Amino acid sequence: RKAEEERKAEEERKAEEERLSKEERKEEDERKYEVDRENEDERISEEEELTEVSPGIHIANVKTLSENCISKHGIDTVIDVSNEVLDLPAANTVMHIKLDEATTEDNFNIIADKIANTGKDGVKTLICCEESIGLAATLAIAYAIKYEGISVNDAA
Repeated sequence: RKAEEERKAEEERKAEEERLSKEERKEEDERKYEVDRENEDERISEEEELTEVSPGIHIANVKTLSENCISKHGIDTVIDVSNEVLDLPAANTVMHIKLDEATTEDNFNIIADKIANTGKDGVKTLICCEESIGLAATLAIAYAIKYEGISVNDAA
């Protein structure tokens, strides 16, 4: 009878260990899933923060930009088109252009020249705009027309 009780107790102990083991595996799987999901969300978020439109030339919207993104992508020069000067310590050079003056012919040339001069040294440039990424793309197109020989029709 005692042997039977010991065998039964041993079976119950093993069943309890197995149940706990299953719960622990399930919890571990849930933790791994959560970490994977967070990593994927971060990767997608960072991909959406900026877009490389030409080698070494990136565009972004100020509202989605982070210091980490600037560092991660090796951005050295930022052309900031906004009403307020951005504080971007991760960038070595920040050129500010007021939003309402960005689309003048003079500024198209100034921005295109800045991109060309920084690009000679292999420096990555980011054009970021307060209002939309469309304005940043327009300013990148000004560079492409002036320095890469792309026609206005091809650029559009």
